[in-house]
Amino acid sequence: MSRNRVVHQRSIQRSPVQRPSVRQNSLSVQSDCPDIQDNGAILPDHLNDPGETAVASPPPVWVTPDPADRRFSPGAKPRPYLIVTPWYRHSSAGIVVLHFLCHELNRLGFEAYLLILLQPKLPPSVSPVHPNWIAPILTMPLEENPKWQEIKDRVIVIYPETIAGNPTQAPCVVRYMLNREHPDRPIRAAQDDFIVSFSKAFMLSHLVLFLPVSLDISLFHDRGQPQERTQDMVWVGKGRLYGVFEKPDHAIEITNTWPPTRQALGDQLRKTRFLYSYDAMISIITESVLCGAVVIIKHFGPWQRRDLEMYELGLHGVAVDESPAEIERAIQTRLGLVDTVRRHVAAMPSRILAFADATQDFFRYHQ
Repeated sequence: MSRNRVVHQRSIQRSPVQRPSVRQNSLSVQSDCPDIQDNGAILPDHLNDPGETAVASPPPVWVTPDPADRRFSPGAKPRPYLIVTPWYRHSSAGIVVLHFLCHELNRLGFEAYLLILLQPKLPPSVSPVHPNWIAPILTMPLEENPKWQEIKDRVIVIYPETIAGNPTQAPCVVRYMLNREHPDRPIRAAQDDFIVSFSKAFMLSHLVLFLPVSLDISLFHDRGQPQERTQDMVWVGKGRLYGVFEKPDHAIEITNTWPPTRQALGDQLRKTRFLYSYDAMISIITESVLCGAVVIIKHFGPWQRRDLEMYELGLHGVAVDESPAEIERAIQTRLGLVDTVRRHVAAMPSRILAFADATQDFFRYHQ
């Protein structure tokens, strides 16, 4: 058993290394902006897609931990972070999480960078990062990058579960499990890698860092003028990996390229009665429920109902079959989802700060 299996929960309680103060950077809005609450916390309206106009909505409270509550350990400088990720695209919730983690670590005063690895050529006119986020990129090859030479002996590299081994040869490795480990593609974790799970539905024995960054309730909602729901839609997604080739003939298919924007997707979902999903663990399920549609899971893939019940957002508004009783249960539980999403979004900065404390403390003692 690796040592961090035992240390994870305990390490959060120990006195951390010195934390830097919250970063007030050039991308922060001014103090007279309505998106700043009385406590000076920055609200996440910047999570909207670049160039899209969001529907106005009451924002959730964005709680930034109070620097006055922080403990200091003289002479212990926090280690920098390097997050390995593809370039930014809003269609992948996992990629959005990795980029946002870099941004928020920097905003909280830590030093964090992105490494774009194993990625196809960037399409013309597409930015590799979100334009409103603090996410500096370390360019390849690393051995020729002066910043890498400066930090390589202290850096904490964060790999998603899609990266096997330790290609950067970093001294400190975090495995951020944004999904379960694929049985045919083991991550080959070392004994002293620090394991973090995106959801308790993925693994229970590790620190959980649940960051529902892509769930934008200003785009996905059922407020405003009631409209008739005249269509059904279908999402196949990973269902094709499970051998799904047939889908309801009457349902309009959502793909990675249509609707073309997140705003347009929200508009379509607000006209939708049922979304049939052949992928049981995907953010479009929650987005559909927020827009007032009832989601029917048509294929579970590697998941079971108990996994979905353990997921932080649960089965609010989601039916696991097409029986009248199950659909009625989904309808009756849908309204509870908005408050649940708001609560988890508001907790993201504090969770990232706890993650930083745990990783800094762990590698202070286990390098």
